[in-house]
Amino acid sequence: MKPLIVITGTASVSANEKPVFDALNGLTIGPKSYFSLNESFKQAPKAARNAVKEDSYSYMASLLYEGAVTLGMTTGERQLHEWLPDYVRPGFDVFAQPDGNDLTLYNPTKYSVNLQISYAGDKPALRFEAEGDVKWDIQQATVRQTSYAPERMVVEDASAAVGSVKTQSEGEPGMLVEVRTGGKTVSRDFYLPQPSVIVQGPASPDNAETQAGQGDGIVDVGTTE
Repeated sequence: MKPLIVITGTASVSANEKPVFDALNGLTIGPKSYFSLNESFKQAPKAARNAVKEDSYSYMASLLYEGAVTLGMTTGERQLHEWLPDYVRPGFDVFAQPDGNDLTLYNPTKYSVNLQISYAGDKPALRFEAEGDVKWDIQQATVRQTSYAPERMVVEDASAAVGSVKTQSEGEPGMLVEVRTGGKTVSRDFYLPQPSVIVQGPASPDNAETQAGQGDGIVDVGTTE
């Protein structure tokens, strides 16, 4: 087998999670054929199927997807997380579930690709191999990220102290991630910004008149009994 590329993960996996990643060992993506991660995982050893969790399965799928993009394969089904997980490099997010969201790929070449998993410390390393003296066109991926600042939401709580202001949530910026290979756009992934939330108490009598008419963006949560 001729090594083509190795995709190494950014996060460590526990001993309990490794059987899930080990299920990739020996899998083949045939020439000019489709590949379904969920269909392949149905044939995985019982230890892998018993150990699988949503995060570890998505982590494995994201490594597989990154390698497929680098090798110029075509993506069929692929879902994103609502927020980019810490274990995923931007642009290669896959939200996968063994009995739900799938990752499907198409290998347009005349060569079979074999998968092998190993570990760099506790980080999974997925190796893509091909038979014979293959001259594969490896696609260098370019990733461009654009951030979007979160909006500020003010919530008025009548039960809070008069004139008090408290930050309930800092919010999270949104992000647009564009991946290009060979001068073409492969994907555009968008994650919505999460607004920052400011909770304020009732205005003091001195400020009540000033704040009248400034209710845009303010949500009144009232009082609780």
